[in-house]
Amino acid sequence: KRSFTMAKLKRPTPSTLEEWEHFPTLNDDTAQIRLARAMGYPPGWRVVRTLIQVPIPNYLAHKMGVTNNISTNSSTMTAVKDRIYAGDPASLPDGYYNHAAALEAASKFSWRPEYDDVIWHNNDDDYDDNEFCSTSHRNKGGQLKGREAQFEEGDVVEVLYDDDEDEEPVWYEATVLKKIEYQDDIRYNVHYHVDDAVQNNVREEKIRATSKTQ
Repeated sequence: KRSFTMAKLKRPTPSTLEEWEHFPTLNDDTAQIRLARAMGYPPGWRVVRTLIQVPIPNYLAHKMGVTNNISTNSSTMTAVKDRIYAGDPASLPDGYYNHAAALEAASKFSWRPEYDDVIWHNNDDDYDDNEFCSTSHRNKGGQLKGREAQFEEGDVVEVLYDDDEDEEPVWYEATVLKKIEYQDDIRYNVHYHVDDAVQNNVREEKIRATSKTQ
């Protein structure tokens, strides 16, 4: 199905950003580079775009004019999923899950869009690749770098409990029961000392070390 889509659609140029909305770039290196250029990234960066179907509530689908799937009695819509890489993905460069973080990283690199063009080579005499092009591994992996857990099972920590909207967030002492490592995140199951309660799937940013942490 993907090959049919690729054959049907003409690969857009870097200047026509609107045409990229429904154009996947998976396994198309030139398209990945062109989409990245269209979005303002430095030369050599890639945006790997895939189109996925996500479920939406039927009442919302009706408002949006989305056709309900009668066989499953559910509605879906096409969503864009992007991964941004500061170079060829095969070289394991810095990578990002969202454009806000990627653009912030890219803004720190010195490059000139009027000269730096990897699709149409420009033979400008004062072009210096080392000076104006970003390297692909300057940000220690970006958002896609391998994460290391800060806490281990048995660690005594403090956990920020903020699930109660009527109460101010409070740090409570707890023990880490389990460490759960996902592809892009690390969560913990914790046991609170104050009330003998257990909370699962706590984000790492809501946990801090104490003097009792190993």
